[in-house]
Amino acid sequence: MIFLIITLCLAVIILLARHLYIKHEILNVTKQLEEINKNKWDNKVTVGLLDKDFEKLGRAINEIIDLRKQCEAGKLRSERALKNAIADMSHDLRTPLTSVIGYLQFMKKVSSTAEEKAQYLDIAYERAKVLEEFLNDFYTLSLIDSAEYEINLERLDLSRALKEALVDRHNEFLERKLEMTFQIPDKSLYVIGDKQSLHRVIGNLLNNTLKYTKNRVVISLNTEKDLVTLEISNDAADLKTENLERFFDRFYRADNSRSEKGAGLGLAISKALMEKMGGDIEISMVSNMLNICCKFKKYRKI
Repeated sequence: MIFLIITLCLAVIILLARHLYIKHEILNVTKQLEEINKNKWDNKVTVGLLDKDFEKLGRAINEIIDLRKQCEAGKLRSERALKNAIADMSHDLRTPLTSVIGYLQFMKKVSSTAEEKAQYLDIAYERAKVLEEFLNDFYTLSLIDSAEYEINLERLDLSRALKEALVDRHNEFLERKLEMTFQIPDKSLYVIGDKQSLHRVIGNLLNNTLKYTKNRVVISLNTEKDLVTLEISNDAADLKTENLERFFDRFYRADNSRSEKGAGLGLAISKALMEKMGGDIEISMVSNMLNICCKFKKYRKI
């Protein structure tokens, strides 16, 4: 009987000691968390209790700390990107707007002749169109980014759409006196896509080509397994390959200049639309030629 009582007392003492130890460890972890939250430290919680469940709790807490760090880092990146976007957008708005106001002021001068006023009006109109194009592109990109943006995926003839776009821009290519090479099959190549988005992507790529190509352009359509690829290549000997990954960034220009060639949104819009249609767009350099490749899902009858 005495032995049983002693055994029970020892068990109670052991349980009480363990309880106090666990409570002490909980207070220790709580204090660590308070310090981490208060001082915004990146420290991990350390657990001194040799208990599997308690160690598991410590690992879970540390995972949450890691997630918080990732979220905060992502927030900082987003804030920097937003600030840069606002700065770039402000510049792209201010440049043509300042030009429009300047030429309108020239028109108001009494000394200006009718011929000069007509010239100033034409220039102001051109600058206003640049401003309109930028605002339209930015609005389009903001729409595409929204979760509510809807597209209608259907069977589309990519070969026909490309040929029609090239016919529409034929005179512009002639004016540039570019060396053109076409590798477009006569047969129809059907893809899965949204009609408006498809035409926008092709138009953006051709606009980019007309703005930045110096001499040579190669346009081709190919099929590979479940894909139809549209590739547009142009000479770009002066382009630095380390900048390629930034081509789809908003407001980015290869020459890093804030010229009136555009706001640098065309390729960003194209990438967003390609992703919406379940496709992809890539960029590479091959033998001093800048190659932009759009990969569309091939349409197959069910």
